[in-house]
Amino acid sequence: MNIYFILKNIVHVVVDIIDLIYNIFKYILQYNKYHK
Repeated sequence: MNIYFILKNIVHVVVDIIDLIYNIFKYILQYNKYHK
């Protein structure tokens, strides 16, 4: 297996997870703002 290929996949997965967490966080902040 190519180490570069594995690293590329790991980076892609990490970026996807960060993006998902960011979107959830944004949603929670908006929800809290409008439901006080």
